[in-house]
Amino acid sequence: MSISDKKGDSGYNWWNWDFVLQDEGYKGNEKRFITSLAPQADFAIGGAFAAFHVPADTDTDTLLGQFAMLHISQVPITKGSRKGDMQNRVERITPVDPDGEAELAAQTGSVTADDF
Repeated sequence: MSISDKKGDSGYNWWNWDFVLQDEGYKGNEKRFITSLAPQADFAIGGAFAAFHVPADTDTDTLLGQFAMLHISQVPITKGSRKGDMQNRVERITPVDPDGEAELAAQTGSVTADDF
């Protein structure tokens, strides 16, 4: 995880949560989940910590090597030289539940790396 050194559109910095995929066929690929440090975005940071079953004041170093389920969608890029191209974006993070991943994905309309 890293904290950006520049401010986002909200005027606040953000945290970059960097993950290495473990799914068959995608192992080693990296994905990033970004959470704003703006007060109105506290729910996103809290949700990210909840995916690891820990409170939001947990030292993030203790999360290294832990697993979580990434919910990824394909969305168009809205800015820059690649505007209009499609990208895979991490929408949210939830706890890993090996027996319920497919059911959760079906209920929420989310996709896993196997869908790409």
